[in-house]
Amino acid sequence: MSFSHDGQSLASADNSGRVIIWNWNTETFEPIEDIRSHNAAVSSVRFSPDDRILASASYDQTVKFWSRDGKEALTILDKHTNTVNEVSFSLDGQKIASASTDNTVKLWSSDGKELKTLKEHSNPVYSVKFSPDGQRIASASEDKTVRLWDSEGNLLKILDKHTDAVRRVSFSPDGSILASASSDGKIILWNRDGNFLKTLEGNDGAVFGVNFSLDGQRLVSNHEKTIKIWNREGTLQKSFPVAEKVRSVNFSHDGRIIVLVDNGGAIKLWNNDGTNLSSPRIQDKDVWDLSFNRDGQMIASVSSDNTTKLWDRNGKLLNSFKGHTNTAFSVVFSPDNKLLASAGSDNSVIIWHLSLDELLVRGCNKIHDYLTHTDIKQYSYLCNK
Repeated sequence: MSFSHDGQSLASADNSGRVIIWNWNTETFEPIEDIRSHNAAVSSVRFSPDDRILASASYDQTVKFWSRDGKEALTILDKHTNTVNEVSFSLDGQKIASASTDNTVKLWSSDGKELKTLKEHSNPVYSVKFSPDGQRIASASEDKTVRLWDSEGNLLKILDKHTDAVRRVSFSPDGSILASASSDGKIILWNRDGNFLKTLEGNDGAVFGVNFSLDGQRLVSNHEKTIKIWNREGTLQKSFPVAEKVRSVNFSHDGRIIVLVDNGGAIKLWNNDGTNLSSPRIQDKDVWDLSFNRDGQMIASVSSDNTTKLWDRNGKLLNSFKGHTNTAFSVVFSPDNKLLASAGSDNSVIIWHLSLDELLVRGCNKIHDYLTHTDIKQYSYLCNK
């Protein structure tokens, strides 16, 4: 799952290839968009930096870009030969990185041009992230390593202190710390140059995910059936059990709430103290990933029916994106909120433009006749161009 950069939206993905964008409001959590995007599970979905484009990666071996209104795929990136596990935008939104089970990381321009294939990993690549300044790329692999690259895809350093598959990497918001989570039960903190800082102790079993809060002062990690919160120095602050295994976990934009997707595809909300909030029923298919946009106003989700959904923060469904031919696992907003990307098991990444103007046009078209009524005609200017 992935929050938009404004913190108002959340994107989720599920096993059917579905991506959903949600309005982030803990009381009236509702879908905005439902994108039936891939023909296999969606593994990753991310918003562009300006939140106007959504990118999804899928087990159908494609990466697809979508406009926020979900009408059509802007770009389909289909050069991977196996599941695409995660996608990541550079801060300026001009580059996208995709991590695949085909052992590669690919770099793309935002218009879909393949820039470079990074082939140094010897096993599937599960995670990829740009540093906040866009000058570093970190990738995590089943080959037990994290690899650090420059923005052009040149290998800078191999981080090899893990003893099992590395499942997730995450940069702190200021870019000074890189965290890696592994099946060896360790979370390791590194500086931006890849030098070892600290191992976070006290983990039982594999660690499947790790993310920083927006202020960079805390980390949240997910284990088999446990959520843990750490401070920036790596001291465990809170640990609490959950009923099912956790697929994905993140902080809300304001850091007050922890949002997770469990192994049954349900979205659960928790306070920082480990108390369970009322959990919204997001959809009737498995959710795989969620993403908030930058200002917290939108949420994107991907789910097992191959769709990507876009929601406003009040839980209202804005649109449904249909394009993946298999389950999507990852969804992300671009930093500027103009793009949304999802990735999954159809081996593709899909990138969509998120055009608020087009959403307004669609809404005005629906209420055109209503605006001609005498008693509310004075409001028709709202839909005039």
